[in-house]
Amino acid sequence: MRFVKGLDPGTKKVEEFYSNAYDVLGEDFRILFEELGIRSGMRRPAKLSLDESFRVFNRLNVSLDSIMHGTVDYHSLHSQFFGWDELPKKYTDRLAYSSRFTSIYMLNFISEKFGQRAAKVIMQHFQLKASHLDDATSSNNMILPLDICDYVYSYHGKETLEKMGESFLDVFALSEQGRLLKESCGLKLQLEKFIEEIAPVYVEKNYQWKIQSSTAGSVLISGIPKPEILHEFGTSAIVTDHAIYLRKGFLTALPKLYGSHRVSVEILKSLKDGDAADLYQLSYTPSPVPGRADLQ
Repeated sequence: MRFVKGLDPGTKKVEEFYSNAYDVLGEDFRILFEELGIRSGMRRPAKLSLDESFRVFNRLNVSLDSIMHGTVDYHSLHSQFFGWDELPKKYTDRLAYSSRFTSIYMLNFISEKFGQRAAKVIMQHFQLKASHLDDATSSNNMILPLDICDYVYSYHGKETLEKMGESFLDVFALSEQGRLLKESCGLKLQLEKFIEEIAPVYVEKNYQWKIQSSTAGSVLISGIPKPEILHEFGTSAIVTDHAIYLRKGFLTALPKLYGSHRVSVEILKSLKDGDAADLYQLSYTPSPVPGRADLQ
């Protein structure tokens, strides 16, 4: 395939995608057109109708957004086309500390709130497939959940990210760690146990939480990615102002595991703004809970 001079930038991006796809798939790309019933357009695929184009994009598990931004992983496109279902390399190389569970619950939240089609659009944008979400214990690196956070922020806003973080409570409460946490004696001990023992192992291995101070009704909590994560991926790739809203949702929901509380979380500082760490102030007003006198 050859590019045609004088094309507008959008059309040029689409033709570039088709050219690259043909390079990695060869004659199978032509066969794909035949299977989809597209009898014309191989010479100028950018001239395909919108319906024809999206049939090709769906079959190759890419989105128009990813094509326009030039983020398609062609190795993954090739392997997925032939049934190997590999995650894009950017999500599996280097330090794969993140549990797939995080991305699964985020996408489940989008599906429940906005419908399965909305979740499918996000998955296709990042070249994810349903088979990638079968095993919640499998791993990927930190970039995948961060990318999902960025996408959700761009299209649905920070409030959705915060609600997504809060929804973690519903999933976590059913786990063995959630059950043990609910049995902790007092909210202060519960928060300490979560921050110091549970979060580093079961929630977010890449991010270090720390309780800076604790008083009746208020807890000051800092957080920062682990040094080896920052070193491996670089600060610009890891530090975003979007994931902080997801974590704020975590913290907002956490006291509700123990009882009925009026809770607010304020972001005081953030790495994105050049601060040394993210800093959250969690304030709560305990409401009476039968049989639980010590909520401090």
